[in-house]
Order: sequence, then C-alpha cells, then structure tokens
Amino acid sequence: MFQRRHYQKIAETLAEMGGITMKHIKCDVPIIERFIIMFRRDNERFDADRFIKAFNEHYEFIWGVHYPYNIRSYNNSPNAA
Repeated sequence: MFQRRHYQKIAETLAEMGGITMKHIKCDVPIIERFIIMFRRDNERFDADRFIKAFNEHYEFIWGVHYPYNIRSYNNSPNAA
C-alpha cells in the first residue's frame, strides 16, 4: 500500500506531464481522475482532496498557470471505492 509521500510524488509527476490533454488520449476519464479512483480502491484512507491540491500546486509551479480543468475527487461517488 502506498504512503502519503508516494501519493505526493505521483501527484507531482502527473502535474509535470501537463502537456498531455484529453485530446491526446482517447478515454472518458482524465488520467488524474483514474489515479484517484485507483488509489481510493487501494486505500480507504486515501485523501483525494489532498492529492488534487498537491497536483494543482505542482502543476502551477511547473507550468506557471492554473490547471485548466476541474478534477473530480469522487468522494461522494458510490463507485469510488
């Protein structure tokens, strides 16, 4: 099972891949949200909001702009965990 530091590094790595947009990938759910779903299934204590915050902060640090899309945390979704 991942620890908080692992989730932090993965969020940063995904933020660094900011040039990959949905138009480059044929999928209905953004990659960051796929990771959130996977981590929630793996760890019931996974904090999606903290993960999204880490992603957004690092994205802005790397690219100098806010991430242009909304990221769902799936906190209230019955299919999330």
